[in-house]
Amino acid sequence: MALSKKQCDLLGGIVAAAAFLLADAVFVARLAGSHNAEQFAGILFLGLSVPVTYLLISAFRGDRPGIYFIWLGLFLLFLVVEAVLDYLLQIPFREVRWQVILYVMLFFGSLGGLIGVAGLAGRGWTVAAILGFLSTASLALAQHLVTGL
Repeated sequence: MALSKKQCDLLGGIVAAAAFLLADAVFVARLAGSHNAEQFAGILFLGLSVPVTYLLISAFRGDRPGIYFIWLGLFLLFLVVEAVLDYLLQIPFREVRWQVILYVMLFFGSLGGLIGVAGLAGRGWTVAAILGFLSTASLALAQHLVTGL
């Protein structure tokens, strides 16, 4: 059963909120030194690829602006990069400054796009996404200052 455009907008808002909450959970777990909780939150974060893929496929039959495809595509690209680097190949890329810079740019670029996706669900979802983005950025900075990662 296909979701309507309005239902897809709501799903986009939910995905954005979940992404910010799960990213925050990863940072909090890392700050607390709980590797198991960090891995669990990270796997749930990667699970967002399922609804994001659905939204991307649904966008082809809907009347979506080109930027919508970029927002979702960028987030999906980040999820693939994250899965490959941290879970499949377990590459210690955080030890190389230029790799970290590219990773962080992709991370925040993809999350910024989710603000646009959430915005289609309404003003409340936009505000929640902006606050989520700010929360995630704050925790990322705190994690960097405390752990150096």
